[in-house]
Amino acid sequence: MEPIIAELDYMILAGTPQFGSREDICPSMSWKRLETIKKKLTNVINPDVIHGLSLLMPAYKNDKKFYYMASLQVEDVENVPIDFFIKIIPHSKYAIFDIPDGDHAKMFEAYRYAYEEWFPESSYEEAWPYNFESVNTTDGSIKVHIPIKEKG
Repeated sequence: MEPIIAELDYMILAGTPQFGSREDICPSMSWKRLETIKKKLTNVINPDVIHGLSLLMPAYKNDKKFYYMASLQVEDVENVPIDFFIKIIPHSKYAIFDIPDGDHAKMFEAYRYAYEEWFPESSYEEAWPYNFESVNTTDGSIKVHIPIKEKG
């Protein structure tokens, strides 16, 4: 399961976050909440692709708490209703792991593989303290995105 290395432009994500530990967070609740309010967004770039953003704050190493946000990519922030939180994801180079059959177990395996096997053996390290999966709701495919930079 080797990643594709690609540069992606910045993205503006509008979504519904949760904060807590892995035991506290239920991603499906964020996705369900997003589903109930996404009709309010008038500037979605691709409504068939939903992003699950995990944002690891500096205290994560100690308390293992992070933000998870089910989100959609939008064109700008001006027309985003107050119901949504906004996160701007910077331009970056990414390791992208493709799960064409949409098997969520393979998605979790991709994250495990990336952090436990691929990073230690590659010439890359994490560039930013976040990652996200993009789920195509039309065909079910999943892409795991981890921002990277050269080691050193």
